[in-house]
Amino acid sequence: MSFIQSVNQQWHKGELSKALCEHFQQQSDVAKLFVGATSLLEVTDLIAALAINDIDWQGEELTELDILIILASSTQLLVAKSLQDRELIQADYLMLKIAEIQANKALQSELAAAQKVASIMLEMVKEFHANVNAKLQQSKNMF
Repeated sequence: MSFIQSVNQQWHKGELSKALCEHFQQQSDVAKLFVGATSLLEVTDLIAALAINDIDWQGEELTELDILIILASSTQLLVAKSLQDRELIQADYLMLKIAEIQANKALQSELAAAQKVASIMLEMVKEFHANVNAKLQQSKNMF
């Protein structure tokens, strides 16, 4: 990848992160998650970095379905990360909580595609939690 393409991709990621951050700031149930050391912008940077290669976003306003697809892509990669026994950071857990909140909202949407993506995403989050809980149980059994 050339230098100009790399800079362009980083710019594109930054713009996506900013759009996601602006969207989530308007939601009180998401905003209340950010009372700790990790900021919403850090989490949206993570989401954008994970999802940038899986979407075709051209800078237009994000729709509910766009956001769900972005979160589903990010969630899938975090589930894979947890299955590989890689260490998770606070931003990872916050991203998954945002994904869960958005998916639960989308289940009540009239848009069938949004409901389908939301259902898939909730299954991934459920799998993630099951994997984390199994690891915790295993570590408890070691002592």
